[in-house]
Amino acid sequence: LMRAVSSNKFKDLEDIKASRGLIRPVDNDMADVHGSLDSDVYNEVENLAQKHFNGSFRFAQDYITDVAMNRDVSWANAPSGAKRDALKSLDLFKKEVEGMPTAYFEAKPRSVAQLRDFDAALVPQGNTAAIEKLKRQGVPEVVEYNDEIPGMTRSEKIKQMQKLLFSGALAPVGLMALLAENERNKDGLNY
Repeated sequence: LMRAVSSNKFKDLEDIKASRGLIRPVDNDMADVHGSLDSDVYNEVENLAQKHFNGSFRFAQDYITDVAMNRDVSWANAPSGAKRDALKSLDLFKKEVEGMPTAYFEAKPRSVAQLRDFDAALVPQGNTAAIEKLKRQGVPEVVEYNDEIPGMTRSEKIKQMQKLLFSGALAPVGLMALLAENERNKDGLNY
């Protein structure tokens, strides 16, 4: 996370192409690069925690992350000098990640799901634009719901569509099964 918030953002495709040489295979050298940054980040956050946040590493980590992302940090009631020290640490990280190689990764989806691939859709009542688009794209069953009308709530409509839901999950067992059964039987019976 600290690397992501400390890195310069790509401006355009040429900027991305110019950085291609920084992509490396995952190996021991990459582990050393990442380990070095992790160590530096840990030390800086720990120092910030000890100096400004009564030793709370998590508090300091959240604070420095919010400072890096230009978020409001008034929640921290940070003592004077905390923001200055956080910005110094972020400047150090920025210098360290500049030109740092990154591990190669790849994602190749086998296919992209199209709307027509779905057997049904559940949409808020009256959303005609969505209903028309879904029907045009070949969704065979478009069901409307309205949470303000008994019998038409989203959860009730979902229960009616059970045969259309994904079924790859295992059936709940043990405590989870009891909790699920309790949820289904809101008639006051406890098992």
